[in-house]
Amino acid sequence: RITAQTYLSRSQSSVMSRITILLAAIAQCAALNPAIKLAGKGMALLGPVFTLENKLQAAALGRIGGVDSEDVKQEIADDIKAP
Repeated sequence: RITAQTYLSRSQSSVMSRITILLAAIAQCAALNPAIKLAGKGMALLGPVFTLENKLQAAALGRIGGVDSEDVKQEIADDIKAP
């Protein structure tokens, strides 16, 4: 038989468990933070590589699909002007 006191005790225990899990997750994120910062710096260094890759990919796919860059620029300009 569950009394009000037992119910409250179980409810408080559940809340404490959730708080403990939340605090553990926050602590783990804080520990990973330096790794994330380092990875972010590494990605910034790879920026020029990604830029080159984008240009090469656009050129290759543009030739394959018969897309003219000036047509694309005009289409974008028209889209910007449209309400």
